[in-house]
Amino acid sequence: MRRASGYAPQISADATRVYYLLRSPVSASVTLSVFDLRSNKTSELLADFSVLTYDISPDETSIAFITTGRNGVPAAWMAALDRRSPPRLVAEAASKVAFAGEHLVISSLEGHMNFVTRIGQDGTNRTRLLETPITDMGQVSPDGRWIVVGTSVAREGANVQNVAVPVAGGTPRKLCGATCFPTWSADGRWMYVTLLRGSGLDESIAVPLAPGVVFPDVPLAGADSPAAWLALPGARRIDHIRIAPMRDPSSYVFTKQDELRNLFRVPIPR
Repeated sequence: MRRASGYAPQISADATRVYYLLRSPVSASVTLSVFDLRSNKTSELLADFSVLTYDISPDETSIAFITTGRNGVPAAWMAALDRRSPPRLVAEAASKVAFAGEHLVISSLEGHMNFVTRIGQDGTNRTRLLETPITDMGQVSPDGRWIVVGTSVAREGANVQNVAVPVAGGTPRKLCGATCFPTWSADGRWMYVTLLRGSGLDESIAVPLAPGVVFPDVPLAGADSPAAWLALPGARRIDHIRIAPMRDPSSYVFTKQDELRNLFRVPIPR
C-alpha cells in the first residue's frame, strides 16, 4: 500500500503551525498543507495547484510558490493565505521563490541556466543579482537582506560553493562548499548548518547568533568541517539533517523516510 509523503516543512514565526508539501500516493499531484500544533488539525492550501516549491511570508499573509506553467515550464505565483483574493502569476520561467522584505527572489530560468533574480511582488522591476549562473537557491536571511545560493567555481575542475548574495545588490559573501547547507531560525537567533559527508556521517549544527549578527565567525577554510562549527561559542550538534527549526535547537521538524515493501507468493508453473 502506497502512502502520501510529506516533505519541505516550514515553521510559522510563532512556532504553532507547520507548513509542508504532501505528495499524493496515486498521482503526481503535490498539495501545500498546514498542520496546527494547537488544534492538531490539518488544512489544505492552494487546492487548485500542484506545488513544486513554496515560501511563506514572515507575517503569514501570503504564499509564494512554484507550479508548472504553460508548456510545462515552472512559474512563480503568489496567493493570500486568507483566500480573499485569487492567486496571481508573478513570473514565468522560475524554479525557486522566496520572500525578501518587500521583494521576491527567484531562481530565474534563462535558457539552460538559472540566475538569482530580485523582483517586486507584483512581478515588476526584475533585477539579476549575480551575472553568473547558480546551481541552487536556498533561504533568505531573517532580515531579508541576503539570499543563499550555490555557484560553480573553477578550481581544479567544476566545484560548487554556497555564497550569500545581498538582495539589494553588492558583493557576495562566501559561506562554505557544496556539501554545507546553512539556514536560520525565523527570529534570526540561530543559524543551522547541515553538513553532508556521506557514509552515515551527515549532521547538523546549531550556532547561536548575537543580535544583529547574520553570519557566525567561522573560518572559510574550515567551513565544511564540523569541528570548525562546533568550536564556535554555544554551538551544538543536532541529531537530524535539513531540519525546519523552531525557536531554539531543542524543537524542530524534520522529514523521516520509511521504506515499505510487500512480500508476495507467486506460483511457479511445473
